[in-house]
Amino acid sequence: MVSTVLWMVGLAWGAEIDRYPWQAEVSCGACSGEGVYAFEVPVALRSAEDPPDGSDLTVVDARGQEVPVAWVLGGGAVTSTPLSARPLPEPYSYVLGATDLAVDEIEVRLPGDGCLAEVRVERLEGEVAVPWGAPQRVWREGSSVQERVRVPPSTGPWKITLHPYRWGRRDRVSFSGVSEAFPGLGPQHLTLPVSDPILDEDGGAAYIVRLPHPLPLRAISLRVDEPLFERTVTVRPLRDDSGRGWETAQGSVRRVQMGGASLDEVRVALGSITPSRALQLEIPTRGKLPLTLTGVELEVQGRIGVVRGEPPFTLYGGAPAGTTPPSDLGVAVTELAAAVTAVLPVGAVGPSPVYVPPEVRGGLIAPSVPLDTEPSWRAPVIGGPGLVAVALDADRFSRSEGGHAELRLSDAEGRQIPAVLYQRAEGEVREGLPFTRDEERSTSRLVVKNPWPGRALQGLTLHSPAPTFDRQLTVSRVDGARLMPLRVIRWQAADRPRTLSVRLDDVVGEELVIEIENGNNPPLPLDAVGLSVKTWELRAWLPEGEVFLSGGDPRADAPDYDLSLVQSELLLREAAPATLGPFEELGAPPRSLLDRAVLGGGLAAFALGLLGMVVGLLRRIPEAPPEAPAPDEQPGEASLPEEGDATPRSPAGD
Repeated sequence: MVSTVLWMVGLAWGAEIDRYPWQAEVSCGACSGEGVYAFEVPVALRSAEDPPDGSDLTVVDARGQEVPVAWVLGGGAVTSTPLSARPLPEPYSYVLGATDLAVDEIEVRLPGDGCLAEVRVERLEGEVAVPWGAPQRVWREGSSVQERVRVPPSTGPWKITLHPYRWGRRDRVSFSGVSEAFPGLGPQHLTLPVSDPILDEDGGAAYIVRLPHPLPLRAISLRVDEPLFERTVTVRPLRDDSGRGWETAQGSVRRVQMGGASLDEVRVALGSITPSRALQLEIPTRGKLPLTLTGVELEVQGRIGVVRGEPPFTLYGGAPAGTTPPSDLGVAVTELAAAVTAVLPVGAVGPSPVYVPPEVRGGLIAPSVPLDTEPSWRAPVIGGPGLVAVALDADRFSRSEGGHAELRLSDAEGRQIPAVLYQRAEGEVREGLPFTRDEERSTSRLVVKNPWPGRALQGLTLHSPAPTFDRQLTVSRVDGARLMPLRVIRWQAADRPRTLSVRLDDVVGEELVIEIENGNNPPLPLDAVGLSVKTWELRAWLPEGEVFLSGGDPRADAPDYDLSLVQSELLLREAAPATLGPFEELGAPPRSLLDRAVLGGGLAAFALGLLGMVVGLLRRIPEAPPEAPAPDEQPGEASLPEEGDATPRSPAGD
């Protein structure tokens, strides 16, 4: 039947190889001739969509012809076989009998609840026990059960030794062998670093894990330094253009003592959260210090390919789902597993030289129309050619949220280069900022110098070494001669020890003022103050030659490029970092009509105000008093006019 199925699906089909961004060689020096071969798809070739039918992958033989592939998730079908166990004189040691199927895992059925043991497995070669790997722990406590240990694929027999920390009746332990259709091709693991904890206002801690590319993750395991802990973990995808995802996975992690040994439960199943380039781990502290994470281990469900043909092959991956037409070879996976000639190793993954990205294929990246702005500055872009990410330095680009509409990329001829602007998932954090402090009776007033005036600050962090305190804080921005409160918050060391994080999400000027009400207590000591701000990036395909970033035109509207239609896919791909060279000032741009109207209105108001002041001053000038009569002149007598004075004077009283 196997040969019939293989003949029916042995014809090649016509998928386009230039749609697959990554490739790897699949070969075996000791293998030759046509046959049925299996291989494991490397993590680097797995796509974000990871369709079950493998339509994001394809295989080509040495003649350049595509070959049919059957794709299997995990190790294929699982079979459990009871294993005979012969007790040895050594306590808790057994000889497990051989099986017909190669075993990938040994299941240790513990005698009851509350059991914890360390398991060491050795392969028996005659009477000699050959050690393998480090001991593994199994346990059963309530709903927490871990009773399987991974072993190299083998049909046995084995020697297994248990070191119980907490145990029930010895004679109730039993064993089973777990066999997969494709032995040894199980889950894949990837170890990655994690960011320092980012405290939120509620006292929780968030940790960021950056992935090399979006992956179809099955679980995440934490590497924790603390000797004992118990926490709840929420995992959510983190996207650069839209922030935190709404889909979450939750689980509990802990390290507890059982019978003098530690029980580690640090794995969180992720379910079906949307793949992304970053994950955010949210761990409430509940009045405790944040956990010290030294890294995480990501678990990806393995994917196996089975092909019929003659090696070597080239494996292509990373295309959108549905790119490769499905193969009917998958209907015979069970028979294929028995007919596999060899498991082929897969070489290093690298970029495909014939790959054409969809935005290139659609003509969305070429320099287009001339600049539509009159910029006041420009800077050369150092990087490219190709897809790059240009970080916008927070100190230089001091526009608030929704700004940067005037930014344009252009080539040496002044033609616009399409780009997408997006906000990064992580902001920029700056700790140890300078501040002044004054004590006024029971109030401590701190004035912090804001490094990003005019930008929307994300948050404020305060660090205090005091072990016990309870204070009320008011955070304000300066508005002329008065303070405008932004937040009023209570800080209790019992809930948030050492560090307080305050959400701001508001534009602040040169200074931020923090007032701490100490009541009848001494001033609260503070070690450091920090601020965080949102950051932005531009992503674009840079051509050969000079490229400039320009801006500073207040009249400019945000550009509308067709490249934004594929922004989600664009941000999922790796982009080379690009930087900006020295800024060149081009002069102030002409004012917009709105600016001119505002300026004209201001000048008119000033002129009217000045005119009003002049009129008011003139009205305040006193009138001249009447002249007093001469000493020799009697009242009622008219005086003769002086010579040259033609105006007769009326007698007093007329």
